[in-house]
Amino acid sequence: STITSAMPTALAAFKRAPANPCLVIVGMESNHGHSDVDFAVIRRAMKLGGAVLLGEGPGRSWQKSRFEAPHLREALMARGLGVDTYETAANWSALPALHVAVTRALQDAAGKTGVKAAVFCHLSHSYADGACLYFTAAFPRAAEEHGQWLTLKKAATDAILANGGALSHHHGMGADHAPWAKQANGEKSLSVLAALARSFDPQGIMATGLHTALPNGG
Repeated sequence: STITSAMPTALAAFKRAPANPCLVIVGMESNHGHSDVDFAVIRRAMKLGGAVLLGEGPGRSWQKSRFEAPHLREALMARGLGVDTYETAANWSALPALHVAVTRALQDAAGKTGVKAAVFCHLSHSYADGACLYFTAAFPRAAEEHGQWLTLKKAATDAILANGGALSHHHGMGADHAPWAKQANGEKSLSVLAALARSFDPQGIMATGLHTALPNGG
């Protein structure tokens, strides 16, 4: 396994990749037979940006194991590690500082609970004007697990909102984010959500707990 894991690093070094590179996996599908042409354009653009091509291996590996992460999480938790994720979205210009701020906030918060956290981040969705950053933190679980989780959650969310990030992305807001709803969305936006909730979900069945963040209880 050591030889296998060393291969991408050796290949990147051979192709003179930057000292601290990031990995970009690109896949394309087309119903019109244009994917090869489109991919050629992407390859040229990436080369102009200093990227080096590593072949199909990393993409094939990701495609094979992409759905194994939830099972890995359960195995880690069974061995005393806590795992949580934090997602946000922002304009391209805000992403570098946002990435640094959230990573440091999680590491500092973990330290306050007496442990060290390993913090990872990947760009899960991209658009013309911005992208979604998806953070994962792994850390030894403290005796008071809920308090530890809340400490990390608050630190990450505060850092996200302080650095131009959205409260959430594709997972929505929900009860966990309710304490930050007004700060992130403003009173008028929450009033609109409250009106929709009263019309379509008067019993508060959907997004249980979120109604506490809405004007007049949703």
